[in-house]
Amino acid sequence: MFRQFDFDSEESAVQFGLSMKRLGVDQALRDLWRT
Repeated sequence: MFRQFDFDSEESAVQFGLSMKRLGVDQALRDLWRT
């Protein structure tokens, strides 16, 4: 899933972050970091 994102450019990294938040993964990751 992560291969489709190109982190060589900052813009792609931002788009990746927005996509994750849109999918609700942002909250899920925060829960993981807490443990």
